[in-house]
Amino acid sequence: MVTGGTEASSSWTRGQLWWCLLIVGLVAITARVGWALWTGGFWQPETWEYEQIADHLLRGDGFVIEFLGTLYRSYCEPLYPLLAAGVYAVSGHSQSLLVMVQIALSAATAMGASHCAWLATRRAPVAWLAGLFIALHPGLIVYSTMKLHALVVDTLCFLLVAWASLRYADRPTVRRALTIGLMTGLCVLTRPTVVVLLPLIGWWVWRTSPLTPIVRLKRVGVVLVVSGLLVSPWVIRNYAVHGQFMLTRSTASMMLWLGNNPQATGSAMDASGRAVFEQAPPEFQAAIRAEDELGQNRLFGEAAWAYIRSDPWGVVVRTGQKLTYFWWFSPQAGQQYPSGGFKLYQYWWACALLLGGWGFVRLRALEPESRRRVRLLAAMAFGIGIAQSLFYVEGRHRLAIDPLVSGVIAFGLFQVWEVGRHRMRHRER
Repeated sequence: MVTGGTEASSSWTRGQLWWCLLIVGLVAITARVGWALWTGGFWQPETWEYEQIADHLLRGDGFVIEFLGTLYRSYCEPLYPLLAAGVYAVSGHSQSLLVMVQIALSAATAMGASHCAWLATRRAPVAWLAGLFIALHPGLIVYSTMKLHALVVDTLCFLLVAWASLRYADRPTVRRALTIGLMTGLCVLTRPTVVVLLPLIGWWVWRTSPLTPIVRLKRVGVVLVVSGLLVSPWVIRNYAVHGQFMLTRSTASMMLWLGNNPQATGSAMDASGRAVFEQAPPEFQAAIRAEDELGQNRLFGEAAWAYIRSDPWGVVVRTGQKLTYFWWFSPQAGQQYPSGGFKLYQYWWACALLLGGWGFVRLRALEPESRRRVRLLAAMAFGIGIAQSLFYVEGRHRLAIDPLVSGVIAFGLFQVWEVGRHRMRHRER
């Protein structure tokens, strides 16, 4: 039988681990800085709506943006716009410095992916491969260097939730339960999709401890209370602004409508690059533009739910289709990139999927505890994918969970090497 690795590969000193993380971080920074210099990302990054919100914050207008003909005060989650505004405030609005901050955060994500792979499998080669996979990930390099986008923060926060959960399994202390709560709350403030993982996280905290049921229940409570406390200032702010409960954003109904309407393609645009909203009936567009922020949210929600109720089985089919787009590519994907480069990226991701599948097949080569940890990471990734598919799916949405599955992809590659080495030895005999 081929084992998961040699004894040396599963026994790593703290110093060796830190060397691995340091080198992975340096590779990630080198790749991103080189790409930013080559493409001009340092000087002319693509800006999104976060840029406008940051500018309004710096001018003292508050957390606002003009959208669909009205003023939005809760357009998106606050973490990235506040980060951008903070960087601009201390640098005289230097987009180059914000790109450097994104590069640092993306490099930290590569290091975190390496550490999570180690915590899950206790295989040194897997930790190296997972870290380098994220360090050299084309999509994450592009988004951290050429676009001023919240994806960089989303990706890191998802990974931090997983990292905190794996560390809790090593030593289930109150402090580490507190860390899970802090990371989860932080993630809600940039990507509230993580809320769907709360039952899984609660189950993990409950099961990952030899403590009494009462103590385990208290630990679950610590996670929920701490995450809630971290999110509560933004929820209170939204209530003060709008006079109604709103978790993080006022555009949630619009996100739901984008994936659930007669013109829906699964994306925010069709194959020709035209926005789905522009294809809606003119009277619907006019009704939306005539409303304020809350009115638009209400109309989008009513239209989406009416469409869902009219064809519930169709919703199931479309959600499955969007889930396929999440893990692969939609017909609209790659419109903004050179066709040759995008095709190479598709081949690259196809290889990663095959290796990840092989990694799952070979999970029996790991110890039972390691198998449980790898399955936790996979369950988190798939849970986020399903939640996103209820709304609409763009290629960037999957990038945010690639660090979560990097460990199983790396383990698959490691197993290819192990099986090949085993067969070579068998032939030599």
